[in-house]
Amino acid sequence: MISLAQPHIKDDFTAMMHWKRRYEYEHEARLLLEAEKAVLTSNLKVAEEKIRHMAEGKESLSGARMALLDANRKLEAENRKLCKELNRRNGKEGYFGSSTPSSKLPPHANSAEENQKKQGGAKPGHKGHGRKKIHQGTPAEKIVLDVMPEKCSCGNTLCLNGYEERSVMDYIPGKTVVKILCRRKGKCAACGKRYVSPVAEAAPRAFYTNKLLAHAAVEHYILGHSMGEVSAKLNASESALFNAFHLYAEQLTSFVDELIGHYRKSPVKHADETGWKCDGVNGYAWLFTNSSVAVHCFAHTRSQLVVDKIFGDKKLPGVLCVDRYAGYNHVKCKVQYCYAHLKRAVDDIKKEFPDDAEVIAFVDIFSPLLAQAMGLRGKKLDTSDFLAEALAIKEKILQAVNAEANHPGIQKIQNIFIQNELKLFHWAESPDIPADNNFAERDLRKTVIARKISYGSQSERGRKTRSVMMSILHTAQKNGRDPAATFEKILGELQAGNRSDLLKLLL
Repeated sequence: MISLAQPHIKDDFTAMMHWKRRYEYEHEARLLLEAEKAVLTSNLKVAEEKIRHMAEGKESLSGARMALLDANRKLEAENRKLCKELNRRNGKEGYFGSSTPSSKLPPHANSAEENQKKQGGAKPGHKGHGRKKIHQGTPAEKIVLDVMPEKCSCGNTLCLNGYEERSVMDYIPGKTVVKILCRRKGKCAACGKRYVSPVAEAAPRAFYTNKLLAHAAVEHYILGHSMGEVSAKLNASESALFNAFHLYAEQLTSFVDELIGHYRKSPVKHADETGWKCDGVNGYAWLFTNSSVAVHCFAHTRSQLVVDKIFGDKKLPGVLCVDRYAGYNHVKCKVQYCYAHLKRAVDDIKKEFPDDAEVIAFVDIFSPLLAQAMGLRGKKLDTSDFLAEALAIKEKILQAVNAEANHPGIQKIQNIFIQNELKLFHWAESPDIPADNNFAERDLRKTVIARKISYGSQSERGRKTRSVMMSILHTAQKNGRDPAATFEKILGELQAGNRSDLLKLLL
């Protein structure tokens, strides 16, 4: 019986040892996993602590960043203030750099001692301009002067021996006079219709004649006198003059559209704009001009809408000379940028970095090339000689533009020429195309003077009236016509009902 029980005991023991080893193995594995879990938990706590510290550091850095930005703004404001004070003390530069108007420039320092010794007057060989002789056809009043002393200073009797002539120019003050017009009147015996002699020199029921209104318009819209000065000089009502100009400007608005059509067809066109307030609100005075037409547009905006109104949406012939204002970039004709503005930008780099050798070398080469391009038309060369010299200057400009440069100021100028090459070299194609926009700058000067006197327009209606009146009067002046006489004729044609072919009176 003992032998029969041994195998059973052996099987139980083997099974027990098996499960014991299995338990020890799993227990050891569980201990290892718990150890790894403890390590991971510890690492997680460390990572959470780092995240908390980083969040706190981020908040502190954000606060420091805001403090630095605030300090930077204060330093920039202080820097601008110090620059202005420094500029005011040395008196060498205006507030707007080389674009500062002459009225804003600081006083010049006393001239050098060697310049003080130079004598003024004309240069040797200068022909000069003396008093002009009076032509025989010039209207003149001859006055005989017979006042003579009875005797000579020595006591002897004078012997009269004829006359000698001397010319002087006198001034007759302008004045207005009131005319009483006796008009013949009549009546039809059959139908009873009344008739009265017409007045050709004034509108129906108008008190001021066309000649007076034309003279007042020239005084105000060309010479730049204020309407108060004009009304005091002519002894006329200021409001009545304004009302008359408003009325005729509304009738002549379509006439300005004809001027715009003539301007679009010109081979060389110029455009420029300057500030002009309307009832205290900022606006702009636009000028679109050429050798025979001057279209003024006083608008409340400087947007592209004004440009589109003048140039339309069709392709135009010729070249438009402007500064680098982006509003002209969509005009459907060739565009020539002004070299005078670019030359000022080039010269400003040298003033800003006077100790940089690369900047000095670039400006000394590039600035004279721009001046040569602008002055080439003044040499009055033959077309072949002009084109040859223009091509040589253009190649030198492109060579300087494409040269390698490290200074960012030089690279900025080079990028302007590289990116706008199609808008910078039309002047080299014909002597009729200028390399600058000085033509429009000079024509706009009268508007700038008027702005200083009148401070702009007082109403929206006045702004529109000024646009029409200045366009007509300045166009007449450009064509060598008397603006007052021309405007008087235009008023006569309007009153007679002839509104066609008014353009012939100007061009």
